[in-house]
Amino acid sequence: MHTHTIQDIIVLPSTKEFIACLEDKLIPNCPISKADLMHADDIFKENIGCLKGKTTSKKPKRVIINNIDLLEGPLERHGNITLETDIMYINRIPFVMTISKGIHFCMAELI
Repeated sequence: MHTHTIQDIIVLPSTKEFIACLEDKLIPNCPISKADLMHADDIFKENIGCLKGKTTSKKPKRVIINNIDLLEGPLERHGNITLETDIMYINRIPFVMTISKGIHFCMAELI
């Protein structure tokens, strides 16, 4: 039986907890050894079910806004330029779409 299958059956302990169960012989008639579990983790990586709900998201990096001096030409001709942005998916690939009102300029950038 696959080690991750046994982890799923015994309610998804972490690898460290599973090794403790194996060393303390808490699972009767379990044919898996600590070495088997370590080899399985090397080959298949950590069991995804064990990670769900236990991993936390990290604080995102701060967005730094740089003020850019625009050329005077577009501002004089069009006044204030309003930008509208949205995310659009094409075949599950995300793009940032930017449309500027007044000058009718559209730009797509791959995320």
